[in-house]
Amino acid sequence: MYCRAATPVAPVDTESKATTNSWTAPASADHGPPPLGRGARHEELLTLLVQTRVTPDTGRLPTGYAEAHTRDMTPLLTALRPGLPVRYRFLGNCVRRCGRNSTAGAWKQAIPLYDEDAVQWWADRAPTAGLTLHSLLANPGEPLTAYHPVDPTPADRKPAKTPGKKDKTARVPYAATLFEGVATVSEPSALRDALLTGVGRGKSYGCGLLSLAPAPHAG
Repeated sequence: MYCRAATPVAPVDTESKATTNSWTAPASADHGPPPLGRGARHEELLTLLVQTRVTPDTGRLPTGYAEAHTRDMTPLLTALRPGLPVRYRFLGNCVRRCGRNSTAGAWKQAIPLYDEDAVQWWADRAPTAGLTLHSLLANPGEPLTAYHPVDPTPADRKPAKTPGKKDKTARVPYAATLFEGVATVSEPSALRDALLTGVGRGKSYGCGLLSLAPAPHAG
């Protein structure tokens, strides 16, 4: 689960009922969420927005560590209809895969997209997600970094791991752009699927979540 100030994180899907959960939790400005315990320093508040089909249990957190609010998304999902105006927020991992003859990178390498290219990336995918966009504001997010294990070569494979030796990892950057605006619903079933399962890649690192709110009008 990726935690980011006032930024949606990836959806988690296991059942049919969806809820939106919001936490306000203390965090260190330099090192993210602080360690649990009496000695934790409370320097900053982070808001974590989660869309999930399972209601998280915050009962095991220390008293006062976080304040949680839950809202059932079922009324929103059942109210979707063609032409309904909505406000949307979407955190996308905007990338383009290189072809065999690409000069931008190796075959199938993911190239991050920014500015107009990122805007076009979301504009191309919004119709598939059941939305007709009427306005679009793009805000590049801070780069996300993941560390993936590196598969050893046959020569490096050993029957047992050497005590104290760490597995090799590779640093993998993820580009994230936050899109906000007004749209109308074009395909309710496609939009429900996008809300429940996310859009695009990088879902394990905070990307892909689409959130909706009522809009007075669109256009």
